[in-house]
Amino acid sequence: MTDRGLVFSPATLRTTLACALGLGRAHGQVRVGTLTGWDAHRGVWARTCAQFRVLLYDEDGELEHVLLVTPPRTRGADPRYRRQVVELTANTSEVDGLPDDLVGIWAELAR
Repeated sequence: MTDRGLVFSPATLRTTLACALGLGRAHGQVRVGTLTGWDAHRGVWARTCAQFRVLLYDEDGELEHVLLVTPPRTRGADPRYRRQVVELTANTSEVDGLPDDLVGIWAELAR
């Protein structure tokens, strides 16, 4: 905290893709500690100005792909998060099995 207000330093929020899409409630991780599943989900969507990285693992747990994703911008997104990173993890089989009925910003991220 400074005399000008809060400082948003570069930071990473880590959780699962399912949590970000609202399909699960995995805990999230930030530099200062652990977030509950609901807070991780909200934290992802508060950071739509951040860079999104999606880490896709195969069934053996080996990193298969790293995708850099531009998240769908939401109205009123806080630009102070633009220096932060949202890191989402998933198995490739989870991505193949995503439901077709996702709508709005969730569908854009899943695509």
